[in-house]
Amino acid sequence: HRTQRDFLTFANPEIDPDEQELEVAGVYAYRPNHSLKIGYSFLQDNLSQDAASATTTTHRPFIEWNAYVREHTELFSKYEYIRTTDDQSPKTTDKETHTWLAGGVQEFLSVPLLNKLTLRAEYQISDVEDGTDQEPDTLTHQIGLRATSEPVSEVLAYVEQRERFVYDKDIED
Repeated sequence: HRTQRDFLTFANPEIDPDEQELEVAGVYAYRPNHSLKIGYSFLQDNLSQDAASATTTTHRPFIEWNAYVREHTELFSKYEYIRTTDDQSPKTTDKETHTWLAGGVQEFLSVPLLNKLTLRAEYQISDVEDGTDQEPDTLTHQIGLRATSEPVSEVLAYVEQRERFVYDKDIED
């Protein structure tokens, strides 16, 4: 998909003028409730032909695994590699990121006062290498917990806690 300035598109309203995007993905269901998804995403922005504006290119291959191990229990995992570059000198956006996410979801259907209760837990690690030396190289660990309830029909309540630990590899802190 590509849009140009002043070109009205209804295909994807999230793409701005002078951007192009390509995404290809395939899903393989190797068991009735287990699947593997492999894909690749490509995005370019600032295609304005103006030498003062950098054209940024992002490549993002990924692989996802999803499994319902019991009727109300889901496990998931995802790895993605993100590489961002620009066409200017000096480089201002070049960086590489490796991200891995793993977690699970458990549903409880008849909990007193809460009715349906869903618990979700996930862990994510991201390793970012900045190729411009403008930002620190970091290793980030993130833990997320979320409890969602539907106490009354069509009313959703949730509580969420996320903790992020960032290690700056440049200053070793």
